[in-house]
Amino acid sequence: HIHSITHNASGIFFVGSDDGLLEINPVSGESKPYSNDHTDPGSLSNKFVYPLMVDHENGLWIGTYFGGVNYLSPNAGKFMSVSISRQTNAQEDIVVSSFAQDQDGSIWAGSNNGGLFHFDPVSKKIEKRPPHTYNIQSVLRDGNFLWIGTYSQNLIRLDLRLGTVKEYGYESGLEDISIYSLYKEGDGTMWAGTSTGLCRYLPGEDRFEKIKRLAWVSDIESSADGCLWISSAKEGILKRNPEGAWEHLD
Repeated sequence: HIHSITHNASGIFFVGSDDGLLEINPVSGESKPYSNDHTDPGSLSNKFVYPLMVDHENGLWIGTYFGGVNYLSPNAGKFMSVSISRQTNAQEDIVVSSFAQDQDGSIWAGSNNGGLFHFDPVSKKIEKRPPHTYNIQSVLRDGNFLWIGTYSQNLIRLDLRLGTVKEYGYESGLEDISIYSLYKEGDGTMWAGTSTGLCRYLPGEDRFEKIKRLAWVSDIESSADGCLWISSAKEGILKRNPEGAWEHLD
Protein backbone atom coordinates (compact mmCIF):
# COMPACT_ATOMS: atom_id res chain seq x y z
CA HIS A 1 0.00 0.00 0.00
CA ILE A 2 1.92 3.02 -1.32
CA HIS A 3 1.11 6.36 0.34
CA SER A 4 3.55 8.82 -1.23
CA ILE A 5 6.30 9.29 -3.83
CA THR A 6 8.86 12.08 -4.14
CA HIS A 7 12.40 12.70 -5.42
CA ASN A 8 15.37 14.84 -4.43
CA ALA A 9 17.55 17.18 -6.47
CA SER A 10 19.85 14.29 -7.42
CA GLY A 11 17.01 12.43 -9.11
CA ILE A 12 16.73 9.78 -6.41
CA PHE A 13 13.14 8.66 -5.80
CA PHE A 14 11.62 7.77 -2.42
CA VAL A 15 8.49 5.66 -1.98
CA GLY A 16 6.58 5.57 1.34
CA SER A 17 4.39 2.54 2.06
CA ASP A 18 3.08 0.25 4.78
CA ASP A 19 6.40 -1.62 4.54
CA GLY A 20 8.69 1.35 5.20
CA LEU A 21 10.69 3.63 2.89
CA LEU A 22 12.22 2.58 -0.43
CA GLU A 23 15.01 4.59 -2.09
CA ILE A 24 15.27 4.07 -5.86
CA ASN A 25 17.97 5.17 -8.32
CA PRO A 26 16.17 5.17 -11.70
CA VAL A 27 19.47 5.43 -13.62
CA SER A 28 21.29 2.46 -12.08
CA GLY A 29 18.13 0.55 -11.17
CA GLU A 30 19.40 0.04 -7.64
CA SER A 31 17.06 0.29 -4.66
CA LYS A 32 17.59 0.53 -0.91
CA PRO A 33 14.90 -0.24 1.68
CA TYR A 34 14.61 1.51 5.04
CA SER A 35 12.63 -0.22 7.77
CA ASN A 36 11.94 -0.10 11.48
CA ASP A 37 14.49 -1.92 13.64
CA HIS A 38 14.01 -1.59 17.39
CA THR A 39 17.66 -2.56 17.97
CA ASP A 40 18.94 0.28 15.75
CA PRO A 41 18.26 3.88 16.95
CA GLY A 42 19.22 5.15 13.49
CA SER A 43 16.44 3.24 11.75
CA LEU A 44 12.92 4.41 10.92
CA SER A 45 10.83 4.97 14.05
CA ASN A 46 7.84 3.20 12.45
CA LYS A 47 7.38 1.07 9.32
CA PHE A 48 4.15 2.80 8.21
CA VAL A 49 5.38 5.74 6.09
CA TYR A 50 2.75 8.29 5.02
CA PRO A 51 3.81 11.79 3.76
CA LEU A 52 7.23 12.50 2.25
CA MET A 53 8.76 15.91 1.54
CA VAL A 54 12.20 17.03 0.29
CA ASP A 55 13.26 20.42 1.67
CA HIS A 56 15.47 23.09 0.07
CA GLU A 57 18.59 21.48 1.57
CA ASN A 58 17.73 18.13 -0.08
CA GLY A 59 16.81 16.60 3.28
CA LEU A 60 13.93 14.13 3.40
CA TRP A 61 11.07 14.51 5.92
CA ILE A 62 9.09 11.36 6.67
CA GLY A 63 5.74 11.19 8.48
CA THR A 64 4.85 7.87 10.09
CA TYR A 65 1.61 6.44 11.44
CA PHE A 66 2.53 6.22 15.13
CA GLY A 67 6.28 6.91 15.11
CA GLY A 68 6.26 10.69 14.74
CA VAL A 69 8.41 12.53 12.20
CA ASN A 70 11.72 11.21 10.84
CA TYR A 71 14.39 13.20 9.01
CA LEU A 72 16.91 11.74 6.55
CA SER A 73 19.90 14.04 6.18
CA PRO A 74 21.45 14.32 2.69
CA ASN A 75 24.88 14.06 4.34
CA ALA A 76 24.69 11.82 7.38
CA GLY A 77 22.43 9.11 5.98
CA LYS A 78 20.78 8.67 9.38
CA PHE A 79 17.30 9.43 10.65
CA MET A 80 16.46 12.10 13.20
CA SER A 81 13.24 11.42 15.08
CA VAL A 82 11.16 14.24 16.54
CA SER A 83 8.24 13.33 18.79
CA ILE A 84 5.36 15.78 18.54
CA SER A 85 3.50 13.88 21.26
CA ARG A 86 6.29 14.24 23.83
CA GLN A 87 7.15 17.86 23.05
CA THR A 88 3.54 19.03 23.20
CA ASN A 89 2.51 16.78 26.13
CA ALA A 90 -0.23 15.22 24.02
CA GLN A 91 -2.42 12.61 25.69
CA GLU A 92 -2.05 10.24 22.73
CA ASP A 93 0.44 9.53 19.93
CA ILE A 94 0.08 12.05 17.10
CA VAL A 95 -0.59 10.65 13.61
CA VAL A 96 1.34 12.95 11.22
CA SER A 97 -0.40 13.15 7.83
CA SER A 98 1.21 16.00 5.85
CA PHE A 99 4.04 18.55 5.58
CA ALA A 100 4.64 21.99 4.09
CA GLN A 101 7.85 24.00 4.20
CA ASP A 102 7.67 27.67 5.20
CA GLN A 103 9.67 30.48 3.60
CA ASP A 104 12.08 30.53 6.56
CA GLY A 105 12.79 26.80 6.34
CA SER A 106 10.47 25.82 9.20
CA ILE A 107 7.95 23.02 8.77
CA TRP A 108 4.16 22.93 9.07
CA ALA A 109 2.85 19.50 10.04
CA GLY A 110 -0.78 18.43 9.83
CA SER A 111 -2.09 15.53 11.88
CA ASN A 112 -5.10 13.25 11.90
CA ASN A 113 -5.74 13.57 15.63
CA GLY A 114 -3.95 16.67 16.92
CA GLY A 115 -4.57 19.51 14.48
CA LEU A 116 -1.77 21.73 13.16
CA PHE A 117 1.84 22.00 14.36
CA HIS A 118 4.80 24.25 13.53
CA PHE A 119 8.37 22.93 13.82
CA ASP A 120 11.58 24.99 13.90
CA PRO A 121 14.43 22.70 12.75
CA VAL A 122 17.05 25.00 14.29
CA SER A 123 15.69 25.15 17.83
CA LYS A 124 13.90 21.76 17.46
CA LYS A 125 10.86 23.46 19.02
CA ILE A 126 7.35 22.28 18.13
CA GLU A 127 4.29 24.45 18.73
CA LYS A 128 0.64 23.59 18.31
CA ARG A 129 -1.14 26.18 16.19
CA PRO A 130 -4.79 26.91 15.55
CA PRO A 131 -7.00 25.56 14.11
CA HIS A 132 -6.80 22.71 16.65
CA THR A 133 -9.86 20.56 15.99
CA TYR A 134 -9.45 19.45 12.38
CA ASN A 135 -8.48 16.01 11.09
CA ILE A 136 -5.83 17.31 8.68
CA GLN A 137 -4.94 15.37 5.53
CA SER A 138 -2.88 17.89 3.51
CA VAL A 139 -1.17 21.28 3.89
CA LEU A 140 0.21 23.79 1.36
CA ARG A 141 2.14 27.03 2.04
CA ASP A 142 1.17 29.71 -0.49
CA GLY A 143 2.41 33.27 0.13
CA ASN A 144 0.73 34.61 3.25
CA PHE A 145 -1.68 31.68 3.36
CA LEU A 146 -1.57 28.11 4.61
CA TRP A 147 -4.09 25.87 2.87
CA ILE A 148 -5.28 22.97 5.03
CA GLY A 149 -7.13 19.98 3.61
CA THR A 150 -9.25 18.10 6.13
CA TYR A 151 -11.22 14.89 6.36
CA SER A 152 -14.90 15.82 5.83
CA GLN A 153 -14.41 19.33 7.31
CA ASN A 154 -13.83 21.40 4.13
CA LEU A 155 -10.67 23.04 2.81
CA ILE A 156 -9.31 25.71 5.17
CA ARG A 157 -7.30 28.78 4.17
CA LEU A 158 -5.42 30.24 7.13
CA ASP A 159 -4.12 33.81 6.83
CA LEU A 160 -0.80 33.62 8.68
CA ARG A 161 -0.60 37.40 9.11
CA LEU A 162 -4.08 38.00 10.50
CA GLY A 163 -4.89 34.56 11.90
CA THR A 164 -8.23 34.52 10.09
CA VAL A 165 -9.74 31.39 8.54
CA LYS A 166 -11.85 30.91 5.40
CA GLU A 167 -13.52 27.61 4.50
CA TYR A 168 -14.11 26.16 1.01
CA GLY A 169 -16.65 23.40 0.46
CA TYR A 170 -19.28 22.24 -2.01
CA GLU A 171 -20.54 25.79 -2.51
CA SER A 172 -16.98 26.80 -3.50
CA GLY A 173 -16.90 24.26 -6.33
CA LEU A 174 -15.02 21.46 -4.59
CA GLU A 175 -15.80 17.89 -5.64
CA ASP A 176 -15.92 16.79 -2.00
CA ILE A 177 -15.16 18.20 1.47
CA SER A 178 -12.42 15.63 2.23
CA ILE A 179 -9.20 17.00 0.70
CA TYR A 180 -6.30 14.54 0.69
CA SER A 181 -3.78 16.40 -1.49
CA LEU A 182 -2.84 19.98 -2.38
CA TYR A 183 -0.30 21.10 -4.98
CA LYS A 184 0.82 24.36 -6.61
CA GLU A 185 2.61 24.34 -9.96
CA GLY A 186 5.41 26.70 -10.93
CA ASP A 187 3.00 28.81 -12.99
CA GLY A 188 0.83 29.39 -9.92
CA THR A 189 -1.93 26.88 -10.75
CA MET A 190 -3.22 25.28 -7.56
CA TRP A 191 -4.83 21.85 -7.42
CA ALA A 192 -6.87 20.07 -4.77
CA GLY A 193 -7.37 16.31 -4.71
CA THR A 194 -10.47 15.12 -2.87
CA SER A 195 -11.99 11.75 -2.05
CA THR A 196 -13.99 11.92 -5.29
CA GLY A 197 -11.94 13.93 -7.77
CA LEU A 198 -9.46 16.59 -8.88
CA CYS A 199 -10.25 20.32 -8.68
CA ARG A 200 -8.43 23.47 -9.85
CA TYR A 201 -8.44 26.78 -7.98
CA LEU A 202 -9.65 29.89 -9.83
CA PRO A 203 -7.96 32.80 -7.99
CA GLY A 204 -9.92 35.49 -9.85
CA GLU A 205 -13.20 34.00 -8.59
CA ASP A 206 -11.81 32.62 -5.31
CA ARG A 207 -13.44 29.26 -5.99
CA PHE A 208 -12.67 25.85 -7.48
CA GLU A 209 -13.70 24.07 -10.67
CA LYS A 210 -14.10 20.30 -11.06
CA ILE A 211 -11.59 18.81 -13.54
CA LYS A 212 -11.88 15.02 -13.29
CA ARG A 213 -13.81 12.56 -11.18
CA LEU A 214 -11.45 10.11 -9.45
CA ALA A 215 -11.56 7.99 -6.31
CA TRP A 216 -9.39 9.37 -3.50
CA VAL A 217 -6.68 11.57 -5.08
CA SER A 218 -3.83 10.89 -2.64
CA ASP A 219 -0.96 12.83 -4.26
CA ILE A 220 -0.30 15.40 -7.02
CA GLU A 221 3.01 16.30 -8.68
CA SER A 222 4.19 17.96 -11.91
CA SER A 223 7.13 17.26 -14.20
CA ALA A 224 9.42 19.54 -16.22
CA ASP A 225 7.43 18.93 -19.42
CA GLY A 226 4.33 20.54 -17.86
CA CYS A 227 2.48 17.29 -17.20
CA LEU A 228 0.50 16.76 -14.02
CA TRP A 229 0.84 13.38 -12.28
CA ILE A 230 -2.01 12.08 -10.13
CA SER A 231 -2.17 9.05 -7.82
CA SER A 232 -5.59 7.69 -6.90
CA ALA A 233 -6.97 4.78 -4.91
CA LYS A 234 -8.78 2.95 -7.75
CA GLU A 235 -7.40 4.33 -11.02
CA GLY A 236 -3.71 4.10 -10.01
CA ILE A 237 -1.41 6.70 -11.60
CA LEU A 238 -2.66 9.12 -14.26
CA LYS A 239 -0.91 11.80 -16.32
CA ARG A 240 -2.54 15.01 -17.56
CA ASN A 241 -0.65 16.82 -20.33
CA PRO A 242 -0.60 20.65 -20.67
CA GLU A 243 -3.41 20.48 -23.25
CA GLY A 244 -5.68 18.65 -20.80
CA ALA A 245 -5.49 15.13 -22.28
CA TRP A 246 -5.33 12.23 -19.81
CA GLU A 247 -3.26 9.05 -19.91
CA HIS A 248 -3.65 6.09 -17.54
CA LEU A 249 -0.44 4.30 -16.51
CA ASP A 250 -0.79 0.63 -15.63
